[in-house]
Amino acid sequence: MKVIQLESVDSTNAYAKLLLETEHKSAFWIAAERQTNGRGRYQRKWISDKGNLFCSRVYSVGNDLEHASNLSFVAALAVAETLLKFVSPELIKIKWPNDVLLRGKKVSGILLESFNCRNKNYIIIGIGINLSHHPEGNLYPATNLLDNISAKSFKLSPSGILDILIDRFETINEIYFKEGFTAIREQWLQISHNIPGEVEVKLLNEHFSGRATGIDLNGSLLVSLPDGTIRNVSAGDVFFGGEEDKD
Repeated sequence: MKVIQLESVDSTNAYAKLLLETEHKSAFWIAAERQTNGRGRYQRKWISDKGNLFCSRVYSVGNDLEHASNLSFVAALAVAETLLKFVSPELIKIKWPNDVLLRGKKVSGILLESFNCRNKNYIIIGIGINLSHHPEGNLYPATNLLDNISAKSFKLSPSGILDILIDRFETINEIYFKEGFTAIREQWLQISHNIPGEVEVKLLNEHFSGRATGIDLNGSLLVSLPDGTIRNVSAGDVFFGGEEDKD
């Protein structure tokens, strides 16, 4: 798998689109030491200073866009397994759908984007992992890996972490395409954050509370409402029991 290493870029996802338009590539990774315009879901700014990992995985999906969102669960598992090389298993959880938590705080974010170029469909998976620093005052409390390991003198190399991440992603991705989402779903649920548990969901024009009971075969969060109705949540801001930042 080709890996393109950059010193600085606006965002690895944006640069991936440029390469797809100009060089007709179909499968590759991009990594940058820093991003000048990093972003997460809903165009939220992603602080991208040197010292953390910023990368994107790109490949063609043909016409199968229906299940493309499942790849965010593949990516989240890959990030979780990467971090498990450095911390104890009980410290890592995945908050639906793909925020990886370390000691209950966000250590990684993942952004999926679909892109059509010359009548071909691509999925671009942007991954950011806080290795040596993290932002303050975000919607969700954040942390970084260095603050959570005992050996403070350990020198974290983003390129070294990337090598581990690529290995784990490609392995899990192969399982997904051979065995389907059911196998990935089972692994994801084993380390999910607060499922089952109380949840508050904020959609664009709706706000409701209930109990998260699992995820369906499309990756949607299943929320049982007080009246017994089951809601399938495919997107939105989700706050689980015990989370304080809801503004």
